[in-house]
Amino acid sequence: MTRMIPELEIQLQIDDNLWDINNDWNNILKLAFDAGLLEQETDGQALSISVMLGSDEQVRQLNRDWREKDRPTNILSFPAPFGSKCENGHIFLGDLIFAHETIAKQALEQKKPVKNHFIHLAVHGLFHLFGDDHQDDAQAQAMENKEIRALNRLEIANPYANHN
Repeated sequence: MTRMIPELEIQLQIDDNLWDINNDWNNILKLAFDAGLLEQETDGQALSISVMLGSDEQVRQLNRDWREKDRPTNILSFPAPFGSKCENGHIFLGDLIFAHETIAKQALEQKKPVKNHFIHLAVHGLFHLFGDDHQDDAQAQAMENKEIRALNRLEIANPYANHN
């Protein structure tokens, strides 16, 4: 059975000038989310996600205030309460916040294009918004497998191949 990709609205805000304005971040996110949605059980309802492209400092502050971890991370996800709806009737999944400097540094360390690392993190964040997590080995493996399949659709190499 082929899954259908539900309608998806991306509310994009670019809050840091380090993000390359020559990239079409909205389309890059749409590709990533569509690939991820093919791995996710949905009921076909239209969805909405809020995305902020920010800096390490912005993410560090949010990480400190909401997770009590006073350091930046590559992405933060804030799932909306189950069943949250936007004014247009779309199901609101939540917020994703990306930290440019951390993502660029990790991509360099992992010898991969920043765009591919960003797409991986977008898929990873999407799964968090649906409730997936990696608190134990079984959860982590299930989430990684979904990410690998989604990224494979976009011809992006398994990001965990050198970590296992």
